[in-house]
Amino acid sequence: MVTKHNFTALVQTLRPEEIDNEIQKSNDFILFEAHFFNAGSYATIKSCDYDEDAQERAHDNGQIFCGKDDFMQLLEDTQALEY
Repeated sequence: MVTKHNFTALVQTLRPEEIDNEIQKSNDFILFEAHFFNAGSYATIKSCDYDEDAQERAHDNGQIFCGKDDFMQLLEDTQALEY
């Protein structure tokens, strides 16, 4: 589950280029998923169009499904990336 306590650490498992590539795509939404294992965790990011089922699955599984602008604001507010 993505929380305010682990969001920054999860973002930092991604290369800034990965985030930029997904933001630059023509889709309007971002799916940000956390993957946890005994030895650690990592995140994946995917640009996608709105899909109610995907949004519901993300919500049920503690992931983030939001508009690109909202995701960028979240990155800025948490200062998760150091550019």
